Amino acid sequence: MLKSLRPKSVRLRLTLWYTLALTCVLLVYATGLYLLQRHSLFEELDRKLRTDVETTQEVIENWAHTDSGSFPEGLKSSQWLVEVWNAQGKLVYSSAGVSAAQGIPIPSDCDSKSIRSSNEKRGDGLNVRAGCKTFGANERKFTIHAERSAERIDSELNELILLMLAGLPVAVGIAGIGGYTLARRALSPVTRMADEAKKITADNLSGRLPVEDEHDELGNLAQTFNSTFARLERSFNQMKRFTADASHELRTPLTAIRTVGEVALRETRSPEQYREVVSSLLEESDRLRQLVDTLLTLSRADSGQLKINPVEQKLSVVVKEVVQHLSVLAEEKRQSLVVELGSDVSAKIDGPILRQAIINLIDNAIKHSPENSAIRVSVGKRENHPVIEVFDNGPGIAAEHRKKIFERFYRVDKARTRDLGG
Repeated sequence: MLKSLRPKSVRLRLTLWYTLALTCVLLVYATGLYLLQRHSLFEELDRKLRTDVETTQEVIENWAHTDSGSFPEGLKSSQWLVEVWNAQGKLVYSSAGVSAAQGIPIPSDCDSKSIRSSNEKRGDGLNVRAGCKTFGANERKFTIHAERSAERIDSELNELILLMLAGLPVAVGIAGIGGYTLARRALSPVTRMADEAKKITADNLSGRLPVEDEHDELGNLAQTFNSTFARLERSFNQMKRFTADASHELRTPLTAIRTVGEVALRETRSPEQYREVVSSLLEESDRLRQLVDTLLTLSRADSGQLKINPVEQKLSVVVKEVVQHLSVLAEEKRQSLVVELGSDVSAKIDGPILRQAIINLIDNAIKHSPENSAIRVSVGKRENHPVIEVFDNGPGIAAEHRKKIFERFYRVDKARTRDLGG
């Protein structure tokens, strides 16, 4: 239920969260302001109330020490509202403004020698701030009750509440509009990135997302996506090259097998001739098998399923086997394979995989080196690490291609024929 009510737009969700957060802040601020204003107003009222009580106490103490007999006349002209009670609980003085019927509300704990004050409600419904104090003067005990009207404070606080209630919706509305505007501006790069991302397809992987500020989070996100698109583009290009290369490599042995078979069936041949035909078919089948095995090895390596079994072996033994295996190809081009073996160098290797890598290197050297040239293969150590090097007299690799030679199916010369394989 709650998920169905949740806005689908991130912009709206951000606006709602921003508005809700600001509303909570405004409520806390308004509550704090109200409490602070209320405390300030009642603090001022209590100060006046203490003045009333202390002035009355001073007049009574002066009268009690002079022992003039009649109650002090100074209180009769006072403008504050007080009552004075003696120890027997008899009212000995009441200001003219105090209602005889209602009297002054009595706060709790009036027996204390300090002034006590509290909010009280008189019998006529009027809100007042009442205070009291009990003290002794010339061996006589008196209690002073005093009050100040709190109606003005209540009125001011009510006006403050109304003002806050009227201003809060306006502030929340402005915050909502501002939050929506900010969210729209903040998310506009995301919208532009989404529009650009829609244009990037399998046929157009060269497109990239705009990076407005590479130092902020959205810029970092765009750069991350651009890096992903770059990797996808490289992968698609490798896949296209692989498809073209694999198609050509597979077509060659299949065409040879078909051609040999068709020629063999055109006329009756002797058993010896059929034996040659079958031998030729087996050679092409073996070439096809080797190509399929290579493709399966690449597939296992890409999927992480290629198992490597390192075993301590002498590199010279592996290199000698490869050179002996490829010496026939070198002899066809009247090339010489020179092997330079240093001290016995051993390493933990997977023999078949390393052997295939060395075969690829020497085979390429034979293919691309001119006739009557020498190809040198050396085994040794450099900085305490085993090293196998192949030196030839081929055309070499241009500087702009050297960084890409380890990319899958990358070709330096894309226009050359496939006679040399690859």
